[in-house]
Amino acid sequence: MKKLILLSLVFLTIFSCGDEVKFNTPAFQGDRENQLWRASGFTASIGANGFLTITGTKNAESVKLTVPSVIESTFIVGDIDIIEAQYIDALGTTYSTNNKPDESVSIYPELGEVTIEEIDVVNNTFTGTFRFLAFDAAGLNSVGFTNGIFFKVPLVSGEFPTNPITCFDVETEAE
Repeated sequence: MKKLILLSLVFLTIFSCGDEVKFNTPAFQGDRENQLWRASGFTASIGANGFLTITGTKNAESVKLTVPSVIESTFIVGDIDIIEAQYIDALGTTYSTNNKPDESVSIYPELGEVTIEEIDVVNNTFTGTFRFLAFDAAGLNSVGFTNGIFFKVPLVSGEFPTNPITCFDVETEAE
């Protein structure tokens, strides 16, 4: 009887232990104010002007990353208005890297970045990283995202440009 009880405890111990691994592919997530923020829905779109917008949504909240070209590169947000990172909270308040902080908060706003690491033209997906500090319209409140990643976010609208515009092209044209 003791052997039967011991044998059933061994089997119960061995077969009840398990690791449930959950893969997050595709993904859009980041640390918002040191808390994990994981989007439940995400899309990428290319506008008629060639701008790439990658959006992640979680309930009524959303993060929107906009860059002016569909190329693998690092874009500095907060430097010029056409490169922007936005966060819209559940109450509808928009925080943007294009909003400058009030001088009582900060004189020199921190610039963030969006890095497009991989563009999979065959599967129409985008992979990269992001970090930013965005302010509300008054410039008094901010929301920061660090360690942000987007992995294999699918393109849902727009088409890949045949000849994307790069920073080098714009600099050459300006000269």
